[in-house]
Amino acid sequence: MSKETAKSVYDWLELSEQQHTKKAQRECLEKAKELEPKNLDVLMRLLLADEWNDAASRKYVRNRVTALLPFLLQKQNSQMYKLIHGVDVLSVEEWNRRCPGFTAEIL
Repeated sequence: MSKETAKSVYDWLELSEQQHTKKAQRECLEKAKELEPKNLDVLMRLLLADEWNDAASRKYVRNRVTALLPFLLQKQNSQMYKLIHGVDVLSVEEWNRRCPGFTAEIL
């Protein structure tokens, strides 16, 4: 796979994983984002790459993930045991403040 043959979002995501520098990875992720601006895989990888680590981006991803989870099903059936209580998308710093016993770092 090369930049010349990449056509789909997933081609660009695969290419980003093959890159050796953060700049090259970021370029591939941005190409994927151009093809599908609301693709959740692309947005998650951009967040993990610390490129879009702002509150608005995290809120957007949180809302997209929440829409994919069965919150409505739990609401409609009051007898159902609640498996999911909420979703938060945190920066590494926020995570470390909230969960000091389980610290995270960007590799």
